[in-house]
Amino acid sequence: MIEAAERKPSYRSLAAALALVWVGFAVYTVLQQVSGILTLRNFTAAFVAPLRVLTLYYWLPWVLFAPLVAAASARIPIRPDNWPKALLVHALLLLGIALVHGLGIGILYHYFEAPGTDMATYQPWQHAGHFLFGDDMLLFDMVVYAWLAATLNIRNFHQIVRQQELDASKLNQRLAELRLQTLRMQIDPHFLFNAMNAVAVLIKKGENERAEQTLGRLSSFFRHTLESSDRHWVTLEEELELVRQYIGIVQVRFGDRLTVTEHCDANVKATPVPAMLLQPLIENAVTHGFGDKIGPCTLKLACRADGDSLAIAIEDDGIGGRFYSDPKFEEGIGLTNVRGRLEQLYGREHRFALASTPGAGTRIEVRVPLLPKAVFAAQ
Repeated sequence: MIEAAERKPSYRSLAAALALVWVGFAVYTVLQQVSGILTLRNFTAAFVAPLRVLTLYYWLPWVLFAPLVAAASARIPIRPDNWPKALLVHALLLLGIALVHGLGIGILYHYFEAPGTDMATYQPWQHAGHFLFGDDMLLFDMVVYAWLAATLNIRNFHQIVRQQELDASKLNQRLAELRLQTLRMQIDPHFLFNAMNAVAVLIKKGENERAEQTLGRLSSFFRHTLESSDRHWVTLEEELELVRQYIGIVQVRFGDRLTVTEHCDANVKATPVPAMLLQPLIENAVTHGFGDKIGPCTLKLACRADGDSLAIAIEDDGIGGRFYSDPKFEEGIGLTNVRGRLEQLYGREHRFALASTPGAGTRIEVRVPLLPKAVFAAQ
């Protein structure tokens, strides 16, 4: 919300608005004199005297009145929801300014000027009436007030709209962060269920040592994920280390049947990537690719720079399938989660592709922009 103090214009902007007022009325006064010269006989042009009266009596007092208009415009801006009240306040303030203006100039003229014979008997308040209504000072005040109020309120509208845009941007960012956090929270229970199920199977088989080893790796895995639970970005090396911990857990179950190869260029390991990007994809390959396979299983992970993009490929020789051509196929939590976070973080600047052949395995390719390390400063 914009505070009133933030909406008050600077003295420089007020001075600029008043300068435009003086220029406008000075040009009008000069044009009056030129018109008289061109259209009236025996007309004696007088440029200095009218400009002196305009500046001293009409314009100069507005140096004091302008801050009052600015304060009123900031405190009670004219908006669709309050325009009757705002217009009433501004009308009363205009009336007060005009009365003070007229009376002040009337006193000044009465005591410091030499009135003509036809005004020699006037009292100060009568001079005030003459200036306000006879010499159009009230009209001058109305024009100046309207100009200042309109200028200031347009500025207020601009600042209000800008603040609303900033608030909307912050709200969208907060909603995006909440969505990412929700997606992150979906991963941990899903993985924990599968891991604890594997431990339960080992215990039923009497393989207590392997079950204990799995629980130790599981503890290390979740300690790592909890330490980074409030981070949307990690380095690729951190993500790879999490994958290695996960592989250590599943290899207790698969033993020598599972062979994992990792080929990642050293120059991309410091690149920021979304936290928990690779582990759900690796888990998907292990669970669905190797779950029902008999015999050796091979999983390959490759990461490399390709122009201004980071290319990641995960390939397994599992059972495969015709996923997207099968009308009954539904993506699990892992794939859906990764897709959602990539869309949230990168928009159209990413690629996610899955190709699978029954009996030959599955290949997942992820391509995202190579982001600078400065991304971590925004977390």
